[in-house]
Amino acid sequence: MTIKVLAHKASFACLGIALLTAGIGWAEIRDQADPLTFRLGLTEPVFVDTAQGVPSLSFRLADDIWRDAPYAGGSGGQSLDFTYQITAGDFAPAGVVLNNTIALNGGRIVDVAGNPVALDFGPPDLSAIRIQTHSVTWDNAVISDLQAATVFFTLRDAPPGAFFDYTITPGDGAPAGAGGGQTGTGRVSQATQQIGPLDLSSLPDGPIELALILRDGAGNAGAPVRASAVKDTDAPTGQGVAFAAGFDPIGANAVTAVSIVLSGLEAQGAYSLEVSSSGGGATVSRSGTATGDTVELTGIDLSSLPDGVLTARLVVLDAAGNAAPGVTATAQKDTAAPAGYSVAWVTDPVNGGNVTAAGIQFAAAEIGASYGYTITSSGGGAPVAGSGTVASA
Repeated sequence: MTIKVLAHKASFACLGIALLTAGIGWAEIRDQADPLTFRLGLTEPVFVDTAQGVPSLSFRLADDIWRDAPYAGGSGGQSLDFTYQITAGDFAPAGVVLNNTIALNGGRIVDVAGNPVALDFGPPDLSAIRIQTHSVTWDNAVISDLQAATVFFTLRDAPPGAFFDYTITPGDGAPAGAGGGQTGTGRVSQATQQIGPLDLSSLPDGPIELALILRDGAGNAGAPVRASAVKDTDAPTGQGVAFAAGFDPIGANAVTAVSIVLSGLEAQGAYSLEVSSSGGGATVSRSGTATGDTVELTGIDLSSLPDGVLTARLVVLDAAGNAAPGVTATAQKDTAAPAGYSVAWVTDPVNGGNVTAAGIQFAAAEIGASYGYTITSSGGGAPVAGSGTVASA
């Protein structure tokens, strides 16, 4: 009896298998969950007994790493399947090499008469079955001004000992070295490896492209794996802050529910507001994420701040984390009731000569304060009332 490899089938992660799937190329790599199945054809039916062990086929990846594909099915027919589940770290840029014998591992393979089957066969050329499971990601999808000089990316699921080359280029297509891009090399030391810090401050704002190629010890290269990030180092501009209408000055009746308007914000950017008083005390803070250009903060309780000039200071961050210079607005807080003032008649007594031009006078009144008065007579009659604003002390 002879054994022949009828097919070596795999999902798209195992590449160049024109026998079962046409047109497979490096761009169609899938993740490490893909199976790799070898089908061995025989000249007559065989039966597989796995009671004492499961037969397997072994094959070699890059750098003399061997994997076993256990028997998966076909007993009673003229072909046997051996399947291996590709796992993280598997790498075979130059294809796999199949061992030319079946390992019984305590199992049995016999013909219809119960005779053991010869286990050796002529291995096929499987150089087209190329495997890789690694990936790269930028540690920050958006690179801000604060991060541009210390950027990192992470290589995952690469086999320790392999070598890598990477190229970083701006999204305008300029080659590395021409527009501030760069290249680098290294060696894999662990399954998850952070690479950096990299200084990308010379690259222009916009898309940043990373391409990494893994190589085995013999120099065979895998397909490029890629990642994209966006560099945004421009600080936001045009922001503003103001106490809302009706909140300058701020009196006792409004001090626990003040409104402040923030403008010129960037959607998904952060803002931080601090309100302080010229009279001292701890600042009152609000922060959040902007949902649009303008945000009105309501219900701010400023009763803990002493009376005086209040200063609202706004700092804005864009979505990348770039900070704009702070902007401020002021308002007067005055919650103390007027005290120490007095009132006196200017015309006393009030007689027939001055009754139509009687006068009263305030002393030690607060300039700008509102006043109201009522004059009554012990003799009865309708009261006389008036109001106004204190113009002088």
